Amino acid sequence: MERAFKREITSVESIFRLVSIFARRHGLKDSDVFGLNLAIEELFVNMVRYDPGNTEQISIGLKMDRGVVFARLRGRTARPFDPAKVRRYDIKTPIEERAPGGLGIHLVRSVMDDLAYEYRNGESVITLTRRMGKAYV
Repeated sequence: MERAFKREITSVESIFRLVSIFARRHGLKDSDVFGLNLAIEELFVNMVRYDPGNTEQISIGLKMDRGVVFARLRGRTARPFDPAKVRRYDIKTPIEERAPGGLGIHLVRSVMDDLAYEYRNGESVITLTRRMGKAYV
């Protein structure tokens, strides 16, 4: 299942509907849906915010294979950004001493099993993997 969305923050509501339809078709638990929504929303919003002026749509595809969900976000961009290379967020450092940025990617990593990135021919492709039913912290 794949659909293209306008590169606007307001598209998030429609993205949640897509995930909900996918979840019903595959009998996903609420905790799995929460994790998918959180990760997809974070990455979609990053793609919108950090590429201002880009009006090209972002495609989101969802696939289930043997209890594993694969979510793929694809969008044309002039500036590649690999979220998989963002340094690990140190949650043990007191909040007042932390540098801004990176918490969203930390949350994505905490609810997904894998986060992969490719950039080819002007297109960013982010692939998320999550085993269904696994407890995440």
